[in-house]
Amino acid sequence: MDDRTVLVRSRGPDRHQPRPRAQRAEHPDADLPGARRARPVIDALNLAGAKLGNYRLLRVLGRGNMGVVYLATDEALLRPTAVKVLTWSPAEHDPEAWFLAEARSVAQLNHPSVVQIYSVARHGPHRYIAMEYVEGVSADVMVSRKGPFSAERATEVILQLAAALELAHASGIIHRDVKPANILIKGDGAAKLGDFGMAVSALRAPHNEIRAGTPHYFAPEIWRGEPATIATDLYALGATYYYLLTGRPPLDGSTIAGLSAAHQRQEVVAPPELAAEVTAPCMRLVRRCMAKSPAERYESARAVAWDARGVLRELESPWLIAHEAGARRADTAPPSLREADPAWQARGFRFEPFIDLDPSEPPYRGAPFDVLRSEIAARIAASGATLIIAGAPGSGRSVLARSMLAASPGPRAYVDIGHAARAGGVIQRIARAFGAVASATTTANPEIEGLLEVLAGAPPAAGTPLIVIDGVVPGTRATAEVAVLSRAARATRYFSLLVVGPAELSTELGGSIPATAVVTVPALTPLQIRHYLDSWLRATRPAGAPPLIITVDAALIAGHRASGSLDQLNALARQMIIAGGPIITSWDAWTAVDDGHRTTRPAEPPARPAGWPTPEVLRLINHCRVAAGLAQRSPPG
Repeated sequence: MDDRTVLVRSRGPDRHQPRPRAQRAEHPDADLPGARRARPVIDALNLAGAKLGNYRLLRVLGRGNMGVVYLATDEALLRPTAVKVLTWSPAEHDPEAWFLAEARSVAQLNHPSVVQIYSVARHGPHRYIAMEYVEGVSADVMVSRKGPFSAERATEVILQLAAALELAHASGIIHRDVKPANILIKGDGAAKLGDFGMAVSALRAPHNEIRAGTPHYFAPEIWRGEPATIATDLYALGATYYYLLTGRPPLDGSTIAGLSAAHQRQEVVAPPELAAEVTAPCMRLVRRCMAKSPAERYESARAVAWDARGVLRELESPWLIAHEAGARRADTAPPSLREADPAWQARGFRFEPFIDLDPSEPPYRGAPFDVLRSEIAARIAASGATLIIAGAPGSGRSVLARSMLAASPGPRAYVDIGHAARAGGVIQRIARAFGAVASATTTANPEIEGLLEVLAGAPPAAGTPLIVIDGVVPGTRATAEVAVLSRAARATRYFSLLVVGPAELSTELGGSIPATAVVTVPALTPLQIRHYLDSWLRATRPAGAPPLIITVDAALIAGHRASGSLDQLNALARQMIIAGGPIITSWDAWTAVDDGHRTTRPAEPPARPAGWPTPEVLRLINHCRVAAGLAQRSPPG
């Protein structure tokens, strides 16, 4: 199917369906209700090198149904300019009046996401519009060259377009031809909505209105011959969003009749190639934009922008969204505790033990974490604070930071730098998590300015916004971005910042974080390790489950092998339970395989020696017992 814009004249409700014959759409306006041919105005295809007014035409940038767009030089102001020269117009319409209508429509809109109009004039037989030259490519060309956009990038583009449409609609203008080909993507990633050649006034009476648009983006009411409304633009915006995500229109048909039927009766299907965590939030926005009834769509482009901000936040911080959903369902298990599979159920577990946990309700609430939570809460109570949570990898520092975030009453965001699946820099990802896009008011640091614009609007009663950045490594670009955020927090007091990384970050961040603003998570003591393991068992086993005991010596050996890493301790604990019986002994801890993903017993478990524990192991056990304040153990026999 051809994706070029077509013009359609309104007809009565009994004549709106396409002719029954199945004709392939070799021409974009074939078989459309009320379709009329346009008459040519003048051949403007060979004007490169010519001069129109102050504009020297250099080369063709693109061709549309109303004109040819040239790259030109404004010889008076010495700046590159795009010049659109009229080539044809709808039949029975004055070409100059139609052309002027586009210029006047766009001239009303002063918005960074709308291509700006400089002037409109006539030079000899040529009518032209001089407008802002956008150095970039259209979204459809970008998709054809590089493939579909990431979910985050597509959502950022839709958010910018929704803001542009909100201004247009507030000014009484309906675009009528929102589609990827009319979205220009600049080199810095900013999106601009162009080609208002089919725009009409939302206030004008719809009688005898020329219908316009591109069939793959026609709303159902347009197929029925009804006039365009704000809801028509929102439908096309949703279809465009789908295209950016997948590289294809949401609905298709081999004939005009088939395409008309699809848009009027067929539901949009979630693309199978998108991951589940991406599909749910993105398709929620697509389906509401593309609801069959205009009354069921968003009430405004602003509402689309608000939901797009929520989608960005959900894409960047899915665990935080899951936590908030879990908080509304107090009768359910914490969202990060998985239901036990049959193998774990056979061992008496309701939930799978020693895996990722819900940071707001971790199974282990004892020392040192409870004291550290209180200390961190006191230090970040003042808006604008920055605090580093240090400690060895696997010490529990990330869970501690996430528990602070889960307890924060205000707006919040979590960015894990080590999450390779997330595109973009630190500041860009945080901006997404708050539903912010790059500000158009600055070129120096547009992402952080866009973020600050959103944070500045946060209601004070909601609490101070909190940002957690996990996995910061010295000597990286991320460190420099964290320094910028820390300075912004201190200067604006719009938010507080928690950074998970080594203590030496306080020096590398250029003095933006004082050395005193570091909280170090210590390794668990031998006695705390025993309490940690028992807490997990209580949290994941029902009250009536058969007894499962981890002996003191087993806990001490597992703690020694883990070397302070809770991740390592969790892996060992799982293997101890898998390989052991109802009483987990020092032998189980000593021989446990260091593989937290293994769920079956080893095919040939090692044989336990008759004189266990051996003298070497006994010395280790007694060393750990002394450290824990326990009595030493005598040799066997």
